[in-house]
Amino acid sequence: MKGWRKYAAPYAMISPFYLLFLVFGLFPILFSIYLSFHAWDGLGEMKYVGLRNFRNLLANDPDFWKSVGNTFVIWFYRRCRSCFWRL
Repeated sequence: MKGWRKYAAPYAMISPFYLLFLVFGLFPILFSIYLSFHAWDGLGEMKYVGLRNFRNLLANDPDFWKSVGNTFVIWFYRRCRSCFWRL
């Protein structure tokens, strides 16, 4: 029991960080993954749809592919500019 009490105070001091990280960091990520497999309007019941949301996103949403292209263009220009300034 002596060893446990020796480390109790430091663990108690850092525990608020881990609690806040779980509540505001890890929980939203895990819940969004859970929601991505369901159809839900935010008020009614959730309906499990599996990978249908992802299939619709990849196959039927032109805005998604436009945003992927825009992201690549922004990344490419910033990368070129960064490499130019480092020379």
